[in-house]
Amino acid sequence: MKRGLVFGDMFIPQREGSIPEEFNQYFEKGVYDFIATTGNITSKSLAASLKTLAKQVCMVEGGYDEDKCSEAEDTITVGGLRIHVTSASDMNEVKAEQLRSNSDIVVHKNGDHSPTAFQKDDRIFLSPGSATGAFSLSTPSAVPSFMILDIEGFAATIYKYTLEDGEVAVTHKKFTILNPSNPEGDDN
Repeated sequence: MKRGLVFGDMFIPQREGSIPEEFNQYFEKGVYDFIATTGNITSKSLAASLKTLAKQVCMVEGGYDEDKCSEAEDTITVGGLRIHVTSASDMNEVKAEQLRSNSDIVVHKNGDHSPTAFQKDDRIFLSPGSATGAFSLSTPSAVPSFMILDIEGFAATIYKYTLEDGEVAVTHKKFTILNPSNPEGDDN
């Protein structure tokens, strides 16, 4: 099994001061095989620190990031599944990127910083929300959230973490890709 940390839209320090203290234990080095982030970390030093959390890092550039060396999209292979990470939020654009990248899982933004996970046409779409609960133009107060993604073979279990009223809540969903883009799989 491979375990990944999926997050984005921190906006530190522009909109929030830090990751909520209740989430700190989940942002630790050595726990994850990969991280995938949709960008808008904004701080170069925080981005550099987050890149040390796992050996395989897929960190795309958001519109507010100081570090402009990342791309707006990237694709990695984990286990038997291809994961495409994008800073796009428009679902037509997200779906077009999924088709072009031939990916099994797409990690993307959404306009209101709320976490979502669903499967459509045998592909998984994840939006981790905002790890800090940073406001967006459409949502003045978002709920802090992130996801942990466990991949085993062609199955993915998504654990969604949210912080509501000072308490961390966890829900999970399991999805299976019936026709993976990489049916041979690998051990990345």
